Amino acid sequence: MQCENICLQPGVNRLRSLRRHIADIRDQIRVRSFFTSTLLPNVYFHKRKLAPLALQELQEQLSRVPDGMFAEHERNRINQKIKHRAEQKLSFTHTAMCYECMLSDPSFISLALDFSSKQLQLLLNAITPNIRYENELPAVAPPLFAAYPEFYLDDVLDLVTFALKQTAPLLVGRNNDWPNHLLVFICCTHYFNNPFLAAKVVEVVMMLTPAVMPAAQNLWYQVINSPMAMEKLFPSLVKFYSDAEAGTDFYEKFSIRRNIQVIFQCLWNETYYRSIMIQLARACGPEFIRFINMVINDATFLLDESLAALKKIHDVELLMANKEEWAALGREEQQQKEGILEDAKRQVRSWLIYAKDTLELLGYLTRDAPQPFAQDVLGDRLASMLNHNIAQLCGRKCMELKVREAVYGVADGLHRVRDSDPVMDTLMEDPVRLPSGHIMDRKHIMRHLLSSQTNPFNRAALTEEELEPGTFLACAKIHGSSSVFLYL
Repeated sequence: MQCENICLQPGVNRLRSLRRHIADIRDQIRVRSFFTSTLLPNVYFHKRKLAPLALQELQEQLSRVPDGMFAEHERNRINQKIKHRAEQKLSFTHTAMCYECMLSDPSFISLALDFSSKQLQLLLNAITPNIRYENELPAVAPPLFAAYPEFYLDDVLDLVTFALKQTAPLLVGRNNDWPNHLLVFICCTHYFNNPFLAAKVVEVVMMLTPAVMPAAQNLWYQVINSPMAMEKLFPSLVKFYSDAEAGTDFYEKFSIRRNIQVIFQCLWNETYYRSIMIQLARACGPEFIRFINMVINDATFLLDESLAALKKIHDVELLMANKEEWAALGREEQQQKEGILEDAKRQVRSWLIYAKDTLELLGYLTRDAPQPFAQDVLGDRLASMLNHNIAQLCGRKCMELKVREAVYGVADGLHRVRDSDPVMDTLMEDPVRLPSGHIMDRKHIMRHLLSSQTNPFNRAALTEEELEPGTFLACAKIHGSSSVFLYL
């Protein structure tokens, strides 16, 4: 395991570092440079075409060289810098391609995954030797498990994440024990002194969800169909959602919680887990009340930040629309305003993604399990938050939130359903929703039901009456793009 830590993981990290270096250099050399055209023909990196390179500092220096007796010397010096950058980028690219070739080799990844599975088994044996037959876990971390270095688990998580992103078919097509192993760690996140290590476990499981990686659904069902998951998964995630408040960076917690929200959304589509979630909510236990309080806090903060960013965008766009007032500003002040505009656009995109998932979580919990929200400790806070945001969205100052070309941002934020059938890969003419949440063309699912009365995605029993007609969908065409079905 020490060998893996000093060999395999540094290789993955080295590849990431090289990619960053190449991206940095790409922004510093001229696309029209003689040396770029002669030294970098046909070079590509990670299957992406090289983007046109911006005219950066070196080009500006070259254009500012005054005529004179030293002009030629200065131009040669700058061109040598450009050449050095190009050669450096070429060297980085070749090295990265070698690393990528090695780390994409199926036999190498397969052997590494086999070893990682045994590595996880070693950690599990330190927790409880009979994990295959018992669902009970110690209340506190066993001394042997607590003594192991963090990289025993951290390296495995990095390898699985890399394999899911780069060699998913290989990972999905083999027999895997690691999904069930990771489930154990999710159910005992309090064993970790480092909350970010527990967050990485949650992130890997999130990557297995049908919403993120449909091709890995067999791994997802391997996780959620295990007895331990049915008993402990949802309560454990609820606890970790709340614990992320204290142990992580303020902004980092939103990323962690969004991963949990994606898992919750996929669990909500499973009948058994929906009943467990509703049952836990209706019990109104202290842990669940704390969880709901965190959800309300997040929704309040995210909506406030989103609306504040929209107001900044509105103010700057209004100023830019007034050509006389805009022209009266100095160049430095214009650049400052443009920077504020770009920052606000980035912020509103990020905050709205988090806010959307948080509000969806509130939505289906309040619809099917409203009991916690009627508690004295939560009811007033939820009502106050909703009233405040409704007043901002619909009140007298709502026009201050209006921005130009908002439809593009809204369209990007909407949950899209592919316009092609996921099984037959043909254009859907009459989409229907299955109880599992998947969307299929009616003719294809009906043909399947003639031979087997089961859901093709999870093998659960399915009848024609359970198919939801496509009245919940609308077909939209945005500026010549291909049609997509958008939730209304």
